[in-house]
Amino acid sequence: MNIRQLETFVAIHDQRGFKRAAEALNMTPSAVSMQVKTLEETLNVALFDRGSRPPALTNVGRAILEPARQILEQSEEVRRVAGLDQVVGKVVLGVIPSATVTLLPDALAFTTQHYPRLQVRVVAGLTDELLMRTVSGELDAALVTDPPHRDAKLRWNTVMEERFL
Repeated sequence: MNIRQLETFVAIHDQRGFKRAAEALNMTPSAVSMQVKTLEETLNVALFDRGSRPPALTNVGRAILEPARQILEQSEEVRRVAGLDQVVGKVVLGVIPSATVTLLPDALAFTTQHYPRLQVRVVAGLTDELLMRTVSGELDAALVTDPPHRDAKLRWNTVMEERFL
């Protein structure tokens, strides 16, 4: 069991559904489902009655909701005491044009809310250009489409996957 799984569990309840929780957490609905499935397997219990809309908490789900909230609050307090909420500095982020209207607004809103002392400068461009600028150190990070060849000098994280129809 981990903090992200508990956060997902609470978000499903608070947002009244898996899809809304996914949007609130900037995750895909399938990732939300996997987080809860893993938590349920770890605890060996069902937390939601998936037959109802919105998904209703089971008896065990209701029983662990408040303890889960307390754990999340304590986790935030640990982060605060450790100074993890004191992110300060400047970040130059490269983004592809489509991300400026889809992913970027929510990401910047989250960043501003949680890290008010962090300055983010956004640079738009195409994937190949942004990758070259990231490798050269001109950009701190880039949000790009999956290129055919990944540069080994860069660390890669999948932010989102979409089916092409």
